[in-house]
Amino acid sequence: LGAGQIMRVAQALYEKGLISYMRTDNPQLSTDAKRAAAAAIEARFSAQYVRGAVEEDEQTGKRRGGRAGQPQQRKPKNSQEAHEAIRPAGSVFRAPAEVASLLDDERERALYALIYQRTLA
Repeated sequence: LGAGQIMRVAQALYEKGLISYMRTDNPQLSTDAKRAAAAAIEARFSAQYVRGAVEEDEQTGKRRGGRAGQPQQRKPKNSQEAHEAIRPAGSVFRAPAEVASLLDDERERALYALIYQRTLA
């Protein structure tokens, strides 16, 4: 798929209320989104995979991870800060299987799954 096709699919997901605003290049998530991601990871895997990142963020405002505790992401030099990163919508992230009945085709399913997985990563 080309970029234009992907943006049309993302627009459809946004209009269905399944993802946040998609015309952004900001990699940062809001505190609420980080909590939703932590809850989804804890429910699907284990609390051991989220504890350090979330606690550190609440204390310092930085997401920690990677080598030697360095910040995992840096915002691009010219990023738009008006919108947070593209992510599943809402304060509770729904797994791809939970929203499958709302999706029209394989492209929507694949893009939503990618956004969900990258948000949790």
